Amino acid sequence: MNVLVIGGNRFMGLGLVWRMLCGSHRVTLLNRGNLPDPFGDRVERIRVDRSTDAFDHALAGRTFDRAIDFAGFSADDASRTARVLAGRVGHFVFISTGQVYLVREGCPLPAREDDYDGPTMTQAPSPADHEDWVYGIGKRGAEDVLATAAGLPTTRLRLPMVNGELDHKRRIEAYVWRILDGGPLVVPRAGAIARHVYSGAVIRAIRAAARCAAPRGAGVQPGAGRAADGTHADRADRRPARRAPGPRRAAGGDARGGRPVGACGVRRSRARGCR
Repeated sequence: MNVLVIGGNRFMGLGLVWRMLCGSHRVTLLNRGNLPDPFGDRVERIRVDRSTDAFDHALAGRTFDRAIDFAGFSADDASRTARVLAGRVGHFVFISTGQVYLVREGCPLPAREDDYDGPTMTQAPSPADHEDWVYGIGKRGAEDVLATAAGLPTTRLRLPMVNGELDHKRRIEAYVWRILDGGPLVVPRAGAIARHVYSGAVIRAIRAAARCAAPRGAGVQPGAGRAADGTHADRADRRPARRAPGPRRAAGGDARGGRPVGACGVRRSRARGCR
């Protein structure tokens, strides 16, 4: 296949491109070129800012069997992409996020695909949640454009928290340091459901979706990537037995000298800092 990968120069994008190359597919990478990639002359590169008319010119007249978009973050991104690639891509796979549910007013948790529709939050619940609110609103805007785009068969993958090798945010490393330092783990809203998935499983799911001649559905939540449901407390209680004396975990928001494991509500579960 002739495959266009938008982004593709870090974390899951790197893994997907390697898998595509190992499958003898022809790969074109489109990104701004701000980060190096390890693919040498195995790929074609288009260096362009997708938010400018240079994107239109770079792809004028080009056709692809498949396109995978790791770097679409807004309705404007999706609108330009749909206009430029309409009728010229056999199957467009858009990498979205479970955050699209968390910015919906009154969305049940854990959310299912049918829970997408509904009014969204007009603002972030708190200043600390602003970045994640912008991210979720932007991805929803992109999805809504693609859902109605003519001539662009689309699958949208709504991913939970992804962990794995080459994660530039180093989330797992932060959790490991917090476990190894022997201090108490603070678990805000310990009963809240948290979904984590391994990046390798997600890459396999993306490749499987892209290999389909027609979209598999409006949104596919791995599931296909074996996302594991469980509460923050469940994960804290599965810590290794080797730890310093002290409380295993402290439920609630009182730090008591510990460090938060994850945030709830609109905020994605993330570890801030390593030690």
